[in-house]
Amino acid sequence: MPGNRGRSVSAWPKMSTLFKAQEKVKVVYNAVGFKEAVPVSKPPGEFWIVSVGRLVPWKGMATLIRVAGNLRSEYPGLRLKILGDGPELKALQKSVQELGLAGIADLRGNVARDQTLGFIAAADLFILNSGYEGLSHTLLEVAHAGRPILASNKGGNPEVVIPGQTGELFPFEDGAAIEKITREVIAGVRQLSRALSGPEREAFFTKFSLPTMVAETRLLLERLCRH
Repeated sequence: MPGNRGRSVSAWPKMSTLFKAQEKVKVVYNAVGFKEAVPVSKPPGEFWIVSVGRLVPWKGMATLIRVAGNLRSEYPGLRLKILGDGPELKALQKSVQELGLAGIADLRGNVARDQTLGFIAAADLFILNSGYEGLSHTLLEVAHAGRPILASNKGGNPEVVIPGQTGELFPFEDGAAIEKITREVIAGVRQLSRALSGPEREAFFTKFSLPTMVAETRLLLERLCRH
């Protein structure tokens, strides 16, 4: 098989310097097996910010903890739920203690997928403050659950987070922007997303389905074999 053509899981690596001959790269999205989730139980009066990811510096979890600290006096019901594990865990736990956020910022470690989906379904706001992403399956699952998304404008995030439809974008690690938008969401003066339904919803999520991935991969392989 010729080595001068390739497949990309999102438009971002295709447009980046990872591929010099962009016209020879075909975007074929990885499939996501969407599941309906039952929201985990949430105490009345709480506003949940949920984030999911490996605890590494480029996931920006430390910034989310600082944002929670800055907003806690204004919104006593605010809770930050971080799902994931990684080398930054101890440093993040220390930050939570130093900022007096025990009971407000909750580092839950690794969580099974069904429970993760339950937290996503219960989220009032999902935030992904990531400096690097190919195509985030977590963002797709949040969009599928119809929860508001606030995500960094890095990597493949803009292919999932469409302003006015599935969420809003902000510059990576821009804590001030995260705080501002979160305040507006809590106050009810800003709606980040609207429910996708009917043909619009079907068209959006079909791009990330298994049949679409298989069909487009097959077409790509057939084209490669003809060259």
